[in-house]
Amino acid sequence: MILLFNPPAPSGRGYTREGRCTQEAGVWGTQWPPLSLATAAALLRGDGLDVTLRDYPAAGLGQDALAADLWALRPVFAIWTTGTPTFGFDIGLARLVRECAPKAVTAVLGTHVSAFPEEALAESALDVVIRGEPEGVIRDLGRLLIEKMKGGKAAGAENGGSHGTGKDPLAIAGNGGRQSRSRQIAAGCANIPGIAWRDADGGTIRHNPDAPLLAPEAIPAPSWDGLDLDGYRLPLKGRRFLIVAPVRGCPWHCSFCTAPLYYGHRLRRRPVARVADEIADDIACYGVREFFIWADTFTADRDYVRELCRTIIERKLRISWTCNSRVDTIDEETLALMKEAGLWMISYGLESADDAILAASRKGITAAQSRRAVEIAHHLGIRTAGHFIFGLPGETRETMAETLAFALSLPLDIAQFYAAAPFPGTALYDEAMEKGWLATSGAAVARPSATISQNTAALALPGLPAVEVDAFRRRAFRRFYLRPSAAACVLSMVEPGSIAALTPLLRRFLRWIG
Repeated sequence: MILLFNPPAPSGRGYTREGRCTQEAGVWGTQWPPLSLATAAALLRGDGLDVTLRDYPAAGLGQDALAADLWALRPVFAIWTTGTPTFGFDIGLARLVRECAPKAVTAVLGTHVSAFPEEALAESALDVVIRGEPEGVIRDLGRLLIEKMKGGKAAGAENGGSHGTGKDPLAIAGNGGRQSRSRQIAAGCANIPGIAWRDADGGTIRHNPDAPLLAPEAIPAPSWDGLDLDGYRLPLKGRRFLIVAPVRGCPWHCSFCTAPLYYGHRLRRRPVARVADEIADDIACYGVREFFIWADTFTADRDYVRELCRTIIERKLRISWTCNSRVDTIDEETLALMKEAGLWMISYGLESADDAILAASRKGITAAQSRRAVEIAHHLGIRTAGHFIFGLPGETRETMAETLAFALSLPLDIAQFYAAAPFPGTALYDEAMEKGWLATSGAAVARPSATISQNTAALALPGLPAVEVDAFRRRAFRRFYLRPSAAACVLSMVEPGSIAALTPLLRRFLRWIG
């Protein structure tokens, strides 16, 4: 059997590790369903393999629960997600897996390990790094399992692979039992695209060619079976929600974004009918009518968005949903149709009020475009969330103040303020390393992940220490949300059934703003 899991968080709080979004649940405490793992589970189950899917943060469970699952399930493969802010902890879990399920092949995925596979494989208990878009590679690992077990007992779906045979699953066929574990793994991994792995000598790291991106029509609906969906609730509404991903890829080149490491730049649109079927199935199977339509840029192709919205309306799906968008890919006509199809909140990446900073970050927008997009949505009665970044190259005390004033002047319902995070694999990371901006060191940092998070400033820009960025970020939260109008706006989104959740939400907010 194959165990796919989102690991426990070292903080004990909720933690999302999904593509370009690797972050603690944050002010609003939202835990995202593990889209990549659930999509991989669908592909594996489609091949007849036994899969267990776990999300430990969503269930409020820690390492003891993971260890118990490993002892009980004895997986053939243990595959888990990783994030930059929790990198050391995530990779260290390979030792726990090896202790509890010594015959399992261990593999990790995520943007950080895609950028720095050698850093991950420095952990000797880790066998494989999955680079880039993970689901097709995980499917190929599963097919390797089927191939290796053709001549052995309990192949495939019937008995969940080699569980119960007492044999190493990669050694069942032929004379593998006489080989060392590393040779067995090397023999299986040599021809799988999209992975890095340790050769039979136990030390040499091999990098296979990149895996091809999945064709949009080949991307299945996620298989959420095995997850307790009560762990995924909108922070103010209190309702359960799921993620739908109609589009993959982003044609833009923002310097701070890791999206291309995962889904690439080419826009891939899933067939509208299949996306609508997925939504209908989620309603029927799980009773969920709240959705986060997630994409690197959902509105990159407005014709596609309009077709999807018309289909949702025509099929009378009656859902409520949120999405993200660039400010330069939206217009009033499209937004009006999106609202008719159930859109109630749209999130914009506004980043800064300073056009020079936006240009230097390759964002490709202006503050005037940001204002227009927010005002159009507000005019149509759609809630708006604005996302801002303090500490990007070119930032000064004055530009931070301008961005905060800009945020306060917009008709935003929600604002999120981040510290610029030079995540590995981005142009911002390369620039920070070249110029010695990483706050921890002026030289190359062997394991920079420990200090890179959107919640703590990692860049020491000329004339702008990281501690000042952190202090200003906390001030921005206070200035925005302690206004009577902002407090009233947030309270207006609270539904009667979720009033009990206000106390922990307020507690998280007070901790967040310091």
